[in-house]
Order: sequence, then structure tokens, then C-alpha cells
Amino acid sequence: MITVGIAVHNEEKTIEKVISLWQAEPVDEILIISSGSTDSTDRIVKTMSQKDTRIRLITEPEKKGKPAAINKILSIAKGSTIIMTDGDVFIYPGAASLLENHFRDEKIGIVAGRVVPLDSKGISGYWMKISCDILHEKRSNNIELDVTGNLYAVKKGIVQKIPENTTLDDAYVALGIAKKGYKVIYEPKAIVRVKGAKTVGDYITQKARTRVGWYQILNSEKKETRRSPGKELSYIGHALKYVRGPKSALAVTSYLLLNAAAWLLAWSFHF
Repeated sequence: MITVGIAVHNEEKTIEKVISLWQAEPVDEILIISSGSTDSTDRIVKTMSQKDTRIRLITEPEKKGKPAAINKILSIAKGSTIIMTDGDVFIYPGAASLLENHFRDEKIGIVAGRVVPLDSKGISGYWMKISCDILHEKRSNNIELDVTGNLYAVKKGIVQKIPENTTLDDAYVALGIAKKGYKVIYEPKAIVRVKGAKTVGDYITQKARTRVGWYQILNSEKKETRRSPGKELSYIGHALKYVRGPKSALAVTSYLLLNAAAWLLAWSFHF
């Protein structure tokens, strides 16, 4: 049995399309946790649930944050396989089966999908394409095995709860599973399209928020994490592959500098 868990907050522009894509998949439950939504998100989901009993809406009057929603999904999901995703990202057909099939191997506890840009136009879209391609290359070669919160599947019951003050819920889920001896693997054919940042400021803020989460894990676990400022240096060689001329060289250089700035900003936020 498969549950799709979606944590949302004010996603009226995208939630209907997101749910419709999952309705076409062989899933048994589409569990929506709407936390403090003040737009039409809840109304849209309720209307869809009247026509499809697989859709289940849980509303929260106040916004509690994504980690709290993840904990609720982990505790009340009906499926033995839980697919986590977001209310503003769009899967390619077949994602559910591609992820779920790996759990035939009892040693596998979590499966990461592949993130691709919804739109790679503009400088921020180009930066996102570089970032997604680098992660794909690393994960395909077993260099960096973690998950991205936009799309991953987990066996229910291995991890019951994650810290609700984290900014990196997906990494905590993967860490909890790995600590119990289960494998973290990558399924590149399970694809999800993700919208990138609209501005340079948004891009830095998003990256800094993620890196605050890695600092949190580094402090709580008292050991090296899969991502750190030092390990970020390994991205330079991958990014340089995109240099084809003066314009691309400038774009790649700005990408590397902004990622370094994000680590510094995260350090200032965390410490």
C-alpha cells in the first residue's frame, strides 16, 4: 500500500495539478497536510476529495512548519510505503512504481528521486540546472547518497519522528534510516520538476536555509555530514564542466561564489 504525503501552505496555484498527477499513479492514499493555509488550497483539495476517496485532507489552523507536517504524515499514513513530495512540484509519470519497487529489497529503507528544473531559463534557472546535474552525477556514482525533499520514498515505521526545529527535514529522515542500518539509494528515473528561485536573493536564502540544516545535523551528530563547506569544494570540478565560453564562465563563477556566500550566511544564522 502506497501513501503520498504532501505538506502544503498556500499552494492554490499548483495543488490541483500536483494532486492530479498523483491520481494517475498506482497509489492508495494521497495525504495532504495543509498547515495554516489562508488561500483556496483547502477548498480545492476538499473538492477533489469528494470525487476521489484516496485524497485525505488534514488542516491545521496555524502554520507549524514542514517538519511537523512530515511527522504527522509518518504517524498517520496508511501505506507501508510513504512517498514524500511538495505541493508545488510535478512528477513524471511512473514515479510511484519506480520508487516503490526498490522496497522488494528489505535492506533498502529510503529511495531518492531525481530533481530537474521546471524552467532553466535565466541566470537562476541556469544555477539550478548546474546544481541538479551535479547532484545527479554524484548520486549516480554513489558519491553523495542523501535525499531531496521534493521526492523520496521511505518505509513506514523505521523513522517515527524528526526534530521540528530543523530546516532540513529530508536529511534527518535519511539520517535516521541510515543509522538503523538501512540503505539509502537513488532512482534517477523517478523524476520531479521543481521551480527555481525567482531572484538572486531568493536563491541565496534558499541555499542558506538548507545549509543551516546541515550545520544543525553537524552539531547534533557530532560528526561530519554528507554536506559541509569543505565538501562543497568538490563541486568546483563538476561546475567547471559547464564552462563553454565567457558567458558560461561568468555564470559558473557566480554560481560557485553564491554557494560559498550561502554557507557563510548559514554560519552567521546558526552561530
